[in-house]
Amino acid sequence: MSKFFEKASGGISRYKICIFGAPGTTKTRTALQFPSPVTFDFENGAAPYTNEFDFARMTNTTNVRDIDLAIADLYEDPGPFKTVIFDPITLYFEMKKEAAIKRIREKKGKPDYDPNNFELGDVNAEAKRLAKMLINLDLNVIITARAKEIYGNANSISRYEPNVHKEIPYIVDALIYVEASRKGTHDEFGPFTAYTTPDSHPVYEEGPMKNRFNWPPRFRFDYKTLAGLLDQTALNRDAVPDPTGGAMFSTNIEDRRFTVMIKDSGTDYDGKEVITAGITGEQVSQILKWQHEDTKGVRQDDVKAYLIENYKVSSIRDLSEKEAELAITTLIEENDK
Repeated sequence: MSKFFEKASGGISRYKICIFGAPGTTKTRTALQFPSPVTFDFENGAAPYTNEFDFARMTNTTNVRDIDLAIADLYEDPGPFKTVIFDPITLYFEMKKEAAIKRIREKKGKPDYDPNNFELGDVNAEAKRLAKMLINLDLNVIITARAKEIYGNANSISRYEPNVHKEIPYIVDALIYVEASRKGTHDEFGPFTAYTTPDSHPVYEEGPMKNRFNWPPRFRFDYKTLAGLLDQTALNRDAVPDPTGGAMFSTNIEDRRFTVMIKDSGTDYDGKEVITAGITGEQVSQILKWQHEDTKGVRQDDVKAYLIENYKVSSIRDLSEKEAELAITTLIEENDK
């Protein structure tokens, strides 16, 4: 066999599922029953369940930079968590777009400026970065989304689609549409029915549903039924930390090709070689030393926030040499004045 290939093995590693539907279809309630969940609670929809289920949540979800930092932290230290929930992810992308528009207007000095699609290209880049991140994050990922009405030629609803960025359907293993069970089906499907294939809906002949697991085309939508379709070993195993802080999903990862040595940083990295996108060993060591000197750990968060906001990466290893020069000036020289 070629040295570039190996026999496929492994099976299911983690579940990546998107559930979309109208409000009140128990999307949040079902998601919170996945093992050891932490949720990005964009609509405060998890609040009514705090006494019913055991979960952690991020409620300060109005700052997209803090959200990205929190996701990177889950890479480094997943702790007891086995599932991460985005509820609903629709709002995450809306905030990303609003933040991009605000940056463009401030840069141009025009508060009423309406950016075009080309100028909003960063939003698509960040969506692709999030998609890579969710694929590689060693947690079950449960995404809830609002349902978007799609109208046909007769000006009537032809189907519903998830109101998410176009990248999301490609990276999930299952895309489930949920609605209140139709008349005459409650005995079989209970209050809510899940549809997993485009042709499984009795009215909407087309749809974006996706089903990599050969699940039934429709089933009773509740956690007990859903869990019965899942591999319990993959679902419940402990997460493996990634010490790079999610750097593997950064946009410049393909450009890493320089091997540098870290030394005199005063950290455990001294004497180790790392692969970078151009940042030199001296620059890496300088930033690490500056972080290490801060006893409160604030500088490490400052570096992550700066990288995500300005370069759309979360690791200093993804900087070029010139980008690192600017980062050192901004983060170290200006902060230490």
